[in-house]
Amino acid sequence: MLSCYAWHGLTREAFHVFKSMWLDAFIWDEFSFSSFSSCCCGDTKLGKQIHGLALILSLDSDVFVSSALVDMYMKSGDIKDAHNVFDAMRHWNIVLWNSIIVGYGMHDDGKKAMSVLIEMMQQGFKPDEQTLASVLSSCANQAAANEATQAHNYAIKTGLHDHLSVSNALTFAYAKCGNLHYASQVFESITKPDIVSFSSMVFSYAFHGLGKEAMDTFKMLHGGVRPDKVVFLGVLSACSHAGLVEEGLCYFKSMIRDYQISPGSEHYTCLVDLLGRAGYIDDAYDVVINMPFEPGGDVLGALIGARKLHGNTGLGKWVGDKLCELEPCKSVNYKLMSSIHTALERWDEAAESSNAADFCVADLTAPEGPAGYPCKDASTVTSDDFYLNNITRTRTRYPLFKVSATFATTPNFPGLNGLGLSMHYFEIGVDGFVPILTKPQTSEIIYVIEGIVDVGFISSDNKAFYKTLRDGDVFAFPKGLLHFFVNSGRKSTARILASYSSSDPGIQFFTNSIAGNDLPSEMVAKVTFLDTDQVKKLKAQFGGTN
Repeated sequence: MLSCYAWHGLTREAFHVFKSMWLDAFIWDEFSFSSFSSCCCGDTKLGKQIHGLALILSLDSDVFVSSALVDMYMKSGDIKDAHNVFDAMRHWNIVLWNSIIVGYGMHDDGKKAMSVLIEMMQQGFKPDEQTLASVLSSCANQAAANEATQAHNYAIKTGLHDHLSVSNALTFAYAKCGNLHYASQVFESITKPDIVSFSSMVFSYAFHGLGKEAMDTFKMLHGGVRPDKVVFLGVLSACSHAGLVEEGLCYFKSMIRDYQISPGSEHYTCLVDLLGRAGYIDDAYDVVINMPFEPGGDVLGALIGARKLHGNTGLGKWVGDKLCELEPCKSVNYKLMSSIHTALERWDEAAESSNAADFCVADLTAPEGPAGYPCKDASTVTSDDFYLNNITRTRTRYPLFKVSATFATTPNFPGLNGLGLSMHYFEIGVDGFVPILTKPQTSEIIYVIEGIVDVGFISSDNKAFYKTLRDGDVFAFPKGLLHFFVNSGRKSTARILASYSSSDPGIQFFTNSIAGNDLPSEMVAKVTFLDTDQVKKLKAQFGGTN
C-alpha cells in the first residue's frame, strides 16, 4: 500500500500508512524507507526528517535507502545533501551510481555527470544503458557538447548505442547541443524507433525552427507508432516557431478528432503562441476564453507576449494583471507589463513593473511561449546559467551554403530568458554565403571577427544597402528586411558574430520558403517568374514536393 501511494505521488496518504506501521508495531525496513522517500521530493523538511530517522535506525547504509535519499534530494534541488549521502556510502552498486548521475541529469549538469561516470568506471563499475542515457540527458546544452560526444564514443565502443534508450537520448542531446546533423544521423540509424524517438526528433526540429522537417517526421508516425500528447506538443511548437498557422491548427484539431487526445495546458499554450506570433490576437483570445479549464500562467503568458498584443493595450493590461496575480515571482511578466505601461505613457507604473524582479532564469523542463520560459527556482540559479562556453565551436552545419553556426538562445543559455537577446556565431567557408533571409521579429547587428564579407539588405521600397566588411567592422540590419552575407575572401573562412534584439529571431530563408513547400511547381514558377525546371531543381535541393 505504501509503495502504491508513493508511486502515484500521494504524499499525505503514504505518510499516514508509514505512521500507522509504527503505531501498529510493524518494523520499518529498507523498503519502507525507500518507498516513502520518493514521496518527499519538493518537501525538503519532511525529507530531512525521514533521512534523520533512517540514521537513527542505521538504515542509511542500505544502498536502496541511500539511492532513494539521493533521488529525493536531487529532485528537491538540494544537490549538496544528495552528494553527502552518496559520499557517506562505503559500498556502492550500479543503482546508487545511476541515482547520482540521473540527479545531475535533472539539473542539466553534463560536466558533473560525466565526471561521476568516469569516477564510476575507475571504481570498477561498468555503466549500463540507463547510466549512459542519464549522462546524455544531462548534456542537453551547448556547454556540455564535448561530454555528449564522449558519451557517444563510449556507447559505440561498448555496443550500448544499439539500445533504444541510448539512441533516443543521443538524438535529443545532439539537438540541444546545436548539432542537428548528428541528431538526425542517430535518429535515422534506429531500426525500430518508438514514440520517444519520434518525439525527440520532432522537438529537435522544433528547437531549430524547422517546421517542415518536424511535420515530415511526424508523418512518419503513421508507419505503426501512435502519436501521443508529447509528440503533438513538439509538432505544435515547431509550427509556432515556423509560423505555420494553418498546419498547426490542423494538428491541434487532429489530436482531438482523430486520436481522442485531450489537449493540456501546454498544448493550448502552443496554440495561443502560434496564433499570437502570426498576429491573430482575437483568435488567440477566443482560444483562451473558450478553454475547457481555467487558463494558467503559461497560456496567459503566451497571449500577453504575442507579437502584436502591445497594440491592444487594454487587452494587454487585463491579461498582464491576471498573469502577475497568478505568477507574482516571474520577472518576464513584469517586463511585459512595463512595456504596456510605457505604451500608455504611464511612466511611474512602467518603472515599478520593470524593477519587480532582477532576472528569470529559464526552467527548461517547461514549454516555451513568447513570454519566455517559467523561472527556475531562484535557489538553484548559478553563474553557469548566465554563461555559454566557447560559442566559436560550431555545432550546426549547412553544407549547401558552406556555413556552420552556433546558436546562443534561451534553450542552451538559460540566463537569456526574458532579456530579449540572442546571438549566433557563423563560419562561412570559401565561396560560401548565407542566402537571402528575413528575421521578422528582430533587429540585428553583426561583427566581423575575421575575413572579408559582403553584406546588405533591401528596404521596403526596394532600395539596396550593401557594404564590404573586414576584420573588426560592424553592420546593422533593420527589423524584418531581406538581407544576406557572402564570403568574398577567396582564400579563408569568414567568422561573424550576430546579435539580436529578440530571444527568438524567427529566421525565414527566402529560398526555403519558395522551394521547401508542397505547392505545385507550376504554380511556384508562375508567381516567382522562374521556369518550372528551375523550381523542380530547387525543390529537390530544399526538400519541397510536387
